[in-house]
Amino acid sequence: MHAILERQKYLIDYTLAALLRRKTRTLGLLLVYTLLVFLFGSVLLLSQGLRREAAVLLQDTPEVIVQRLIAGRHDLLPAAWLETLRKIRGVSAVQGRLWGYYYDPAVKANYTLMVRAGPGTRQG
Repeated sequence: MHAILERQKYLIDYTLAALLRRKTRTLGLLLVYTLLVFLFGSVLLLSQGLRREAAVLLQDTPEVIVQRLIAGRHDLLPAAWLETLRKIRGVSAVQGRLWGYYYDPAVKANYTLMVRAGPGTRQG
């Protein structure tokens, strides 16, 4: 057992002596490896965070959205279509939604706003 510990001690002494002989090269390699680990760790952390946020954001979104286009713009669907869609085999839930456009003159952009439709509202 004593011989194994002596061998490990000599190996550590040799390694440290070799590293100290080339201090600049050793510090340069240490800096490069540290930078690479930091870079890869940052990328993995960011990508995992984006995946988690996307999963949380999309967990309540529908799998399929049925829309009607008239002249290239979205138009409201008749409420009677909801019952027709419910009858399709494989459909588990059908829910109407209310939506509208908002033009923001400050950034010159159109925003589409959507909310779930409540009972007694015109659904589209």
